[in-house]
Amino acid sequence: MRLRGGMKNARCPACLKRLDAATSLSSATPAPGSVSVCAYCATYVVFQTDMTLRQARPEDLEYLSLTAAIELALYVQMIHRLHAAGDRIIGAKPHGPTAE
Repeated sequence: MRLRGGMKNARCPACLKRLDAATSLSSATPAPGSVSVCAYCATYVVFQTDMTLRQARPEDLEYLSLTAAIELALYVQMIHRLHAAGDRIIGAKPHGPTAE
């Protein structure tokens, strides 16, 4: 996956965060039908013909190669770990019950 900037008007359909860069598994630049992951909420997204994003459906993911599926899953895992580390770094309260 390579990071590419210059996206306009792209928002994650799940968290509605504005995305100004994207990744593509197959080429340097995402194209309509390319699958990616939101860096904010780790939702699988697909580029539409106007390069806006929609949430991926199961059929979008079922034909990914094993390598592509693993790479996307690793990105999702990394995003979750970064969010967890960020919570600790900025001193946010841990999620869930805590022992006192």
